[in-house]
Amino acid sequence: MSGGPPFPIEQLPDELLSRILVAAAGSQNFGSIDPYVGSTLSRVCKRWRALCLSAPELWESVWLTAPGIAGSSNGRSRQQWLEGKLWLLQRVGERMWHLRIHDDCDGQGLMEPLMRAAPCTLRSLQLSMQRGGQLSGLPQLLALARQRFTSLARLDLGATEGGFGPAAQRQPGPAVQQLEAHALGGAVAGVAALAGTLTELKLRMSRVQLPSLAPLTVLRRLRRLEVASGNWSVPLQMPAPAQFPCLEEFQLSGGGYMQVAGMRISAASWVATPAGRVVLLGAAFGNLPALLSALRPPAAGPLQKLSLTRLYAEEGTAVVETAQACAPLLEQVHELYIGESPTLSDALEPLLRQLPRLARLELRNCSLEALPTWPCLSGLQTLSLPSNHLPQLPSALLDATRLQRLDLWGNKFMFPSETELRQLLHALPNLQWLNLDDTGITRASAEALKAAAAARGMTVLLPDFRGRGWSDEGYSSSDSDSSDDGCPRFSWAGCAYASRW
Repeated sequence: MSGGPPFPIEQLPDELLSRILVAAAGSQNFGSIDPYVGSTLSRVCKRWRALCLSAPELWESVWLTAPGIAGSSNGRSRQQWLEGKLWLLQRVGERMWHLRIHDDCDGQGLMEPLMRAAPCTLRSLQLSMQRGGQLSGLPQLLALARQRFTSLARLDLGATEGGFGPAAQRQPGPAVQQLEAHALGGAVAGVAALAGTLTELKLRMSRVQLPSLAPLTVLRRLRRLEVASGNWSVPLQMPAPAQFPCLEEFQLSGGGYMQVAGMRISAASWVATPAGRVVLLGAAFGNLPALLSALRPPAAGPLQKLSLTRLYAEEGTAVVETAQACAPLLEQVHELYIGESPTLSDALEPLLRQLPRLARLELRNCSLEALPTWPCLSGLQTLSLPSNHLPQLPSALLDATRLQRLDLWGNKFMFPSETELRQLLHALPNLQWLNLDDTGITRASAEALKAAAAARGMTVLLPDFRGRGWSDEGYSSSDSDSSDDGCPRFSWAGCAYASRW
C-alpha cells in the first residue's frame, strides 16, 4: 500500500471497519479485548460509536471505574457518570458475561444500581473497592447477586483498606470492631449462599481482618480458589483445600501467617498445569505430611513438583519418621525446590529417600557445608546448590552421572582445582551447563575449564576476573549482548556499569 494513493477510512464498509475496531481493542492486551479501548473508540464519532455498540466482542467484558468524590461538584459528576453507564448497560448488557466495578468512595453507592442494570445471564462479577466503608454494604450486594445472577460462576471481591468510614469512626472502638465483624461475617455467609453456581472465587482483602472462612466449605462446585489477606495482626483461619471436592487449583496468602486445618503457614498454592505443583511457605517440617494431605485438591492430578520455602525443623522433630510419612504423597514428584531453610540439614537425606522419581533438585540458601552421597543423585538431570557454604567441589557430584545442568553459583568459599574440575567433567559426560560464577575459582582454573568446555560444546558461567568495569578487550563473556550493539546488559557477574559510578 506504500505506493498507492491514501484510502479514506470513511470509505471502508461497516463490516470491515468493525473488525478493525475489534482488532484494535485487542492489539494492546495480548489478543484479549481491552474494555477501556473499546469504550474510547466508541467516542471518536457517531459512526464508530454505532459500530462499537453493535460489536458483541467489545462488550463481553465490561470494566466500570467510578470517579472519585471530593465535594458536591464531583458528587454530581458521579451521578452523571452513573446515568451514562446505566444507559450503556441497557444497550450492550445482553452480550456481556463479565462485569467489573471499581469504586473508591465511601459516599453514594454506585455498585447496586449498576448490578441491577446488568443482565441476569452474567457469569462473572468483580467488585473492587478501596475504602472499607463500602464493606458494610457487601452482604446486601451479595444477596442481590444471588437473586439476580442465577448462572454466576466466578466471583472476585477486593478491598485495599480497612476501617468503616466517618460514620463508624464516630462510634466507640469496640462498636466499630463489632460492625466490621458483623459485615464481614455477613459477606462470608453471602458468598457461601452462592454454592449452587460458583466455580471460581477470589477474595483479596488487604488490611482487612477476615473472619473464619470455614463456612465456605459448602461451595461444593468450586474449582479455583484464591484468598489473600493483608492483615498482619490476626491469622487468617482457612479451611483445608481438601474439603472442597471439586477443587483443582488454589492460592492462599495471609499477610503474616494463616492457620490451615490448625497448622500455621505463611502461604500455599497448588497449580494444576502444566504439572501438579504445590508451593508451601513458612511451615514446620513436622507438619509436612499433614499439610500435604490437607492442601491436596481432591480434583487435582498427582503431585509432581514440590516447592518448600522457609521450612523449619522444630527441636525434637522426628525427621526420619516425618519423611517416611510423606512417602505416599511424593511418589510422583520429579522436581523439588527447598529455599531459605538452614535448619533442615538433618531432614534432607531422609526426605530425599522418599523421592524415587526425582530428576530436578534445587537447594538454595540452605547453609549446606557438604553434599552427602544421596541415592537420588544418580537419577538427577538438574542440580542447583546456589548460595550455600560448600567449601570445595563435592566429591558426591561424581555419582550424578546423568546430570545435564549444575548450578553452584554463590558458594563463595569454594575453590575448585583444575584436577577436581577435570574429574567432574570426566564423570559427567552429559553435562551441558555449569555455573561457577560468584565462587572462589581461580583465573587459571577458570581458563582451563573454559577450554575444556569449548572442546565439548558445554556452556560455563564464570566470575569476571577483571571486575565489573570496562577493559580494552570489552566485557565478560557472561554478559549478554542480545542487540549486538556492543553495550553490555545484565549478567550473573553483575552490572558492567558498576565501576563507572
